[in-house]
Amino acid sequence: MQPTLQQLIEEIKTKKVFRRNKKDVKLKILAALLYLFGLSLRKTSKFLSLFREISHESIRLYFHRIKKVIKFPEKKERKLIAIDETKLKLESEQIFIIWYLWVLNRLGLKYKHETFGCRNAVEGFFSKLKERTKRFHNRFPFNSSFDSVQSWLESFAAFYNYWKWLC
Repeated sequence: MQPTLQQLIEEIKTKKVFRRNKKDVKLKILAALLYLFGLSLRKTSKFLSLFREISHESIRLYFHRIKKVIKFPEKKERKLIAIDETKLKLESEQIFIIWYLWVLNRLGLKYKHETFGCRNAVEGFFSKLKERTKRFHNRFPFNSSFDSVQSWLESFAAFYNYWKWLC
């Protein structure tokens, strides 16, 4: 059974995660969860400031306090990992999203290239990624740096994996 938001609030209050409560605990939890799910600190701050003024530094602090209470998914030992690649546009260049080559080589792991077959989980991830980047017209905003694109992709992957774990 998955914990509810109310249970999370009660646990945070019981463990006295926040010393002072000038701001509502629910707002602090929401801020930390938005950041956890991949929204940047500044965008989280901008969004929540529509309701109540909150700085991006406060959100960072809330997240670091709350992550002690949130149970993250346990890492599993795997015998097989399915991987894939896709491409996106960054200004006039094509970026190929291939995270596995350097990892496999660095870890000295064997790999097999498969053109067809059992690839549903990986294809599902990339279809969600492409669905999300269509909002950018499969092109990241003008003047995006490679580092900002990589940061966004890593956040998206973390959010996607966390969301799949919850479901």
